[in-house]
Amino acid sequence: MTLSALTPYVASFGLVLLRCSGLFFMVPTLGGNMIPLRVRGAVAALMSLILAATVGPIQPSSPLQLLIAGAGELLMGAAMGLMVRIALACAEMAGEAAGLQMGFAFSRIVDPLTREQSAVTSRILGSFAILVFIIADGHHMIVAGLLSSFRDAPAGTVLPRTEHAATMIPLVSATFVAAVRIAAPVMVALLVTNGAMALLARAAPQLNLFVFTFSITIGMGMLMLAFSSRFAISLVVQEVRNIPDYLLAVTGG
Repeated sequence: MTLSALTPYVASFGLVLLRCSGLFFMVPTLGGNMIPLRVRGAVAALMSLILAATVGPIQPSSPLQLLIAGAGELLMGAAMGLMVRIALACAEMAGEAAGLQMGFAFSRIVDPLTREQSAVTSRILGSFAILVFIIADGHHMIVAGLLSSFRDAPAGTVLPRTEHAATMIPLVSATFVAAVRIAAPVMVALLVTNGAMALLARAAPQLNLFVFTFSITIGMGMLMLAFSSRFAISLVVQEVRNIPDYLLAVTGG
């Protein structure tokens, strides 16, 4: 077999690998820094080797066209992974809002996955959302969405169009709404608690409320998080089930 005969298959594998790499490096489960880069690259290469058979050979007309097609595939995969990340960000946003009300803003930690400062409640709810994502077969949805993306947007033929970028706007708004709904029980309970503490301080000024205020707010916040966990699970599961629709919106399917 000559080099010219292998070129279409090499180009097909390369384009598929770029799309898979952009997707797998953005999703929360594989895109974190805790997973070694070699492992993420091996998973993307293995998936690309499997999917390259369904794509078939691609014969680029020029190296410039191949370079442009590769950039488009990388952007397509990154956009799909970003959709998944945004869909699961509602739990972390709710944790940030709840942690701010509970007083955890004074003791922020560094998230080992993103290497950014986040509240303790944000880390807890973020890990909780990833567990729900895996239990609800979200990883299977990603693989199915990746396979269907090559039917809706064949490799090396299309770039992410500008109108598809507008699909992220309703997704971001839906994520904000879900985050507020998850954090609402904690925020309302802590608002009532702070109001009661203010009335108590007004009625008995001799009490040093600053000694036990943090303990009360943290305890009440964690208690409300436990009571509203079932409601939070239903919201996260709903976001996970919408992931296939979000991926189809990116590819134009």
